[in-house]
Amino acid sequence: MNEALISSKGSGAIPDVKLHPIKGIVWSSVLVALFAMAVSPVTGAPQKKIDLVKYTEPNQIFTLDRPAEWYVLAVPNVGQRSFIFSKQKRTAQDLTKAYKPEAELRIKLFRLNQDDMKMTREALVKRYMQYLTQVYKQLHFSLSYKIEEDQEISDRAASRVATYCKGTETDIWITTANGIFVKLTANYDSTVKQEAQPLLERMARSFQLLPSPKPLSLVPFDIGIGDIHLQVPKKWHVNLWRQKSLAQFFISREKISKPKDMFEVGITINVFKDVTKTWGKQGVSAGNFLSLWTKTFFKQTTDMHGKIFVFKTLDISGLPATFMERSYPYQGGCLNGFIQEYHVSVMHGVTLIDMVLEAPVMEFENYRPTFDAIIKSLQNPGK
Repeated sequence: MNEALISSKGSGAIPDVKLHPIKGIVWSSVLVALFAMAVSPVTGAPQKKIDLVKYTEPNQIFTLDRPAEWYVLAVPNVGQRSFIFSKQKRTAQDLTKAYKPEAELRIKLFRLNQDDMKMTREALVKRYMQYLTQVYKQLHFSLSYKIEEDQEISDRAASRVATYCKGTETDIWITTANGIFVKLTANYDSTVKQEAQPLLERMARSFQLLPSPKPLSLVPFDIGIGDIHLQVPKKWHVNLWRQKSLAQFFISREKISKPKDMFEVGITINVFKDVTKTWGKQGVSAGNFLSLWTKTFFKQTTDMHGKIFVFKTLDISGLPATFMERSYPYQGGCLNGFIQEYHVSVMHGVTLIDMVLEAPVMEFENYRPTFDAIIKSLQNPGK
């Protein structure tokens, strides 16, 4: 049984065992395909004593030893990155229908939310497996599993779980790293266990997360509020557009020439000079505006089928602020995919400073150190 692409919707938490009925055409079709594999016999088997070569993920996320002739498919999702290593070439469309892999290794990396980050790895694994058991049960399959002794994956302890469903055996390794849930899944049919399991285990045990990159070089940046200090990447492109009571700054990796142009990685800063003039007729005061402003993003995230991983209030040199990390699917212009972002909102008297730091899900972790440094640079020395 292959459950590597099963994911939940909502807050970004690992689901507890109380599930809502499974809904959604895409999700259901993926599950149907995965269960179809479970009842389809595998006719081939990997060659014995296959030499492995090192694979480095293009965004420098991890390395892995794999057979040189095997294919790799990367699949982004909301706050999640999945990678499929297989002997046969796969496409994203293949994941919505049944196919017969001789053997394959799947890697799934997804962002934990702030509550799950407080849990032990053992507790996370136990809850995750209970969740999977109920997912299988909803689809009238019986999943059995056994949590075995810990093994080392990427220089850290990992829980190993053996599962069985309808003739398909699966080995799962689960660990966590810097707020990321890391799961490696080796799928093979029972008839080829002797050949497939050792190969896939070699591959899984070679998995190595790469260190986070250093922050990009930053330089001071003026947003037109005299006592607000901020730094941005030195080599990024800067654009400014002004309206009556709004100044918009776009600081991006890609060069853009007009407000409607799209960038993939960058920062958008909206400075609303006086929220009482813009929203005052609706009974909004500066004192309660930040709370109301933040609530709109919770609703927006839900409407977009996104997930919120972290939300907290901040004090930036005496200024009230909020911080959110979220991810959501996006379609528009030249961009189609999944976005992950930091969203910081700061009230400076009657002025709102709203800042979004974003990147595609597949690249976000590369820019997290830079985004963290930018937020840390946001200060109000005048207070």
